[in-house]
Amino acid sequence: MNVFWSLLLILIGASSAVADPLHDAAKSGDLKLATQLLDQGANIAELDSSGEPALVIASLAGHADIVALLLDRGAKIEIRNKGGLTALHAAAYGGNLDVIKLLVSKNATAMRVIPHENWRSSDQGRSPFGSMTKCAEMSASLF
Repeated sequence: MNVFWSLLLILIGASSAVADPLHDAAKSGDLKLATQLLDQGANIAELDSSGEPALVIASLAGHADIVALLLDRGAKIEIRNKGGLTALHAAAYGGNLDVIKLLVSKNATAMRVIPHENWRSSDQGRSPFGSMTKCAEMSASLF
């Protein structure tokens, strides 16, 4: 894993730990496995041991097909990780334009402020697009 991805995962609170195979499929982009697991009753809203839902993991990884599947199967578009970030935040942090377009087309809230008890006062009111700008600034400084 390169430095850029490591920083992104730290920023949104993700780790390599997962709750079940659905989170692995979301991370790796394995559409066939994700479909099979959902058909077998996998809990679409379950968080992994780091507090990440599969939708946020797939959004960060840029797997638009997995994101679409999860949404079609009932994942809540505004589900948050333990840090209060949504799938749209994760897609923005990851620079995944296809996922951003998909989420916005499904009515993900782009400009709503995200108050959360774990956020520092300097983070209060950050929107997904503000997060994307911050991430772009950080990634530019890495290279």
